[in-house]
Amino acid sequence: MQCAVENFVKTKENGLCLIDMPTGTGKTFLTGKIIGGFIRGEILQNVKTIIYLTPQKKNIDEIFNDIRRDFSDAPSLFDANVLRIYANYESVLDKFLDVYDRIPYAIQNRQSCKDLKKQIELYKDLLTRNIPKDILESTVSEIRKRYEIAFRKDLSEELSKIAKNKRDRKAKINSKEYSWIKDIYPACLTEDRKVLFMTVDKFVSGNDPIISKPYRFISHSKTKNALIFIDEFDATKDVLLNQEIQNCTDYKWI
Repeated sequence: MQCAVENFVKTKENGLCLIDMPTGTGKTFLTGKIIGGFIRGEILQNVKTIIYLTPQKKNIDEIFNDIRRDFSDAPSLFDANVLRIYANYESVLDKFLDVYDRIPYAIQNRQSCKDLKKQIELYKDLLTRNIPKDILESTVSEIRKRYEIAFRKDLSEELSKIAKNKRDRKAKINSKEYSWIKDIYPACLTEDRKVLFMTVDKFVSGNDPIISKPYRFISHSKTKNALIFIDEFDATKDVLLNQEIQNCTDYKWI
């Protein structure tokens, strides 16, 4: 498989290469080895970025963790080059309460921050009870569609006040006072990483790095000269089709 990938990169400026291997022959394992070799600088030196896509979030976690284990001898090399990107609300839901005490008062005092904290605390409390699934999903949906978006908007405004351009904002999130932003919005590290893991839905729906304007990966410079691995290709086609149908519902068609 590695030979097929290397030959494709050498002979094609761009395009699509289908590697048809039966189920159970180790496609994901071999892909992980290729990505690991790329991180170490052993192969694919002319590739700028590798992006790994799969329809299911659990598959992202599996290959990400497998490769990370292979870097037990060099964890800092892995961390400096690899990023797993979820939907913004998922990262916030997971980490917000953990970093809350590190958030500056000017941001904590924003109504959006207070509302988001209250909603996440409600959700965490509901998880400890025997609550119907539809109520949990409704709570998450409110956080995703309303509270996280409002908080992210206010956070971007606060950053813009203290850092006028992307370079200054990048320096700010690497400072001790604002490093918590990287915990709840890891997407802000996108431009600095060589290997990105994400779902297909995330790839086509958009990315908000906080320190610059939102964009869609499919039309962003990050994908230029990138090698993109697509796992479960048939299922991926369905995700892409569903996404385009969803996009169409945002407009009126006659």
